[in-house]
Amino acid sequence: MAWIEGLRGVILDVDGTLLDGDAAVPGAAEAVSRLRARRIPFRFVTNTTRRPRVAVAEALSRAGIPAEDAALEYAAGVEAEVIGKPSRAFYEMSLVDLGCEAKDVLVVGDDVENDCVGGAMAGCRTALVRTGKFESPALARSGAAPDLLLDSVADLL
Repeated sequence: MAWIEGLRGVILDVDGTLLDGDAAVPGAAEAVSRLRARRIPFRFVTNTTRRPRVAVAEALSRAGIPAEDAALEYAAGVEAEVIGKPSRAFYEMSLVDLGCEAKDVLVVGDDVENDCVGGAMAGCRTALVRTGKFESPALARSGAAPDLLLDSVADLL
């Protein structure tokens, strides 16, 4: 199991990291359970536009990952700004919601650009999983150096 001491929160990508289609990546539910057991706050994030937020939460729940915290939604009486990964603003919203400083948060995902480069630009630590859309050549081309390289989210903690 892998972990970086001192981390106080985790941002978990959904598609390809926790779910493969509608099925859980092996060990994903257990990894989320370990975060809960250690009282490490986390948020689920996704760039998916192919299904609504409620459908993502339902897919997580069916896969054995309780998804009561599956979405970030803010209503401030102002016009909404659509943001997504790898935008720094996307990660900053998650950090505010977690109540953690960027240096204390691990971003876990399968996409080197959206998850690792985006998370690092926001000042977070990063973990790249070799599931979902992970590709070794993409990692080599990116020049990114994730803090952790995991076979799966199951290897977290």
